[in-house]
Amino acid sequence: MNDRDSTDNPQPEQPGALIPVKPNDSLPSPAILTEYNQVQPGLAERMVAIAEQEQAHRHQMESQLAQLQAADRQAERTARLRAQIFALSLGITAIVAGSAIAIVGRSVVGCTISCSGIAGFVLVFILSRWMPRSQED
Repeated sequence: MNDRDSTDNPQPEQPGALIPVKPNDSLPSPAILTEYNQVQPGLAERMVAIAEQEQAHRHQMESQLAQLQAADRQAERTARLRAQIFALSLGITAIVAGSAIAIVGRSVVGCTISCSGIAGFVLVFILSRWMPRSQED
């Protein structure tokens, strides 16, 4: 028998000795639970109850995590929408202001401001097409 076999399947040193169970393992086999009950009556029932409580807690935590992740995705979508609305209003403002300045008589300045608004739209459009999205989308 090699070392791996002895650590994977621990054997009791004497009859009636308890076999240690790793915390991340599932419940021991019914035979081992029976031995636990022989050592201390009701111990197997308590172990099963603890395992059930841990499982219920784990399910509750996973459910809360899923809810928090959904809320986080919603908040991210809301933030993106706000940023898009803000960028649109900023671009339109630049175009309108540049046009107004050009009409007043400062055509070079007005054209520069309007073109910067249009260039901002084009730049954002191009970058949004080339940049990869996050894995969560």
